[in-house]
Amino acid sequence: MMKKDLKVACVQCSLFWNNPESNRSNISKVLSKLEKDVDIVVLPEMFTTGFSMDNKGAENSKTNKTREWLKEMASSHHLALTGSVKVEDDGKLYNRLYWVDEHQICEYDKRHLFTFAGEDKSFTAGENLLIVNYQGWRICPLICYDLRFPKWSRNLDQAGNSKYDLLIYVANWPAVRSAPWSILLRARAIENQAYLIGCNRVGSDNNGIQYSGGSCILDSKGEELATTSPGNSQVLVAQLSSSDLLDFRKKFPVLLDGDHLL
Repeated sequence: MMKKDLKVACVQCSLFWNNPESNRSNISKVLSKLEKDVDIVVLPEMFTTGFSMDNKGAENSKTNKTREWLKEMASSHHLALTGSVKVEDDGKLYNRLYWVDEHQICEYDKRHLFTFAGEDKSFTAGENLLIVNYQGWRICPLICYDLRFPKWSRNLDQAGNSKYDLLIYVANWPAVRSAPWSILLRARAIENQAYLIGCNRVGSDNNGIQYSGGSCILDSKGEELATTSPGNSQVLVAQLSSSDLLDFRKKFPVLLDGDHLL
């Protein structure tokens, strides 16, 4: 059972192309200005490099500077952080999300690779869904293109029980497709009766692709708790109420009628 409410922060920022050191330094400055009682910080997809399809700026799975930096940030700020980076592991390249808090490090490799941009030619797809337990909450962090595939995020196990309370998408989602981003985030929150954080980047990358952000924090009805202004680097902060979520699921138990396909 959820033990407490959570204060979450979503970091919408521009990214330096294939430059992990500069990106870590920039985000460190953002973290230093956070409110003291934040429990979770969400960073964009490939937050150390931008969405580049080569192995430049990739971390080695064993000697991983960004993973160590995440551990340092989690310890010094007493919170959890999540976001994805490029990782080389056993000769393969992964778009790998890390969840790091003071007690655990968890990994999730992006399941749905974006073939339209050639991500499938450079990266290896993951196979396993990740559910993290943190401060009594069950949290499911996913990556960008995963958003388009609702079966993967279905909040229902074989016994008919919910699998998570908070769904997270970290992204480099282009401005040209900002409408689907917004619509699908709301759909995932509503259909899964879960809080949702969508964290996207802003600015442009070295391929000339523009990103307008559109990051948001939604409740289990798909209503906005916090949202960004287009194109601006910004930190969203919101409080997630455990009692509100449990009460809504009890009063309107739609998950009980779901299809047990996963």
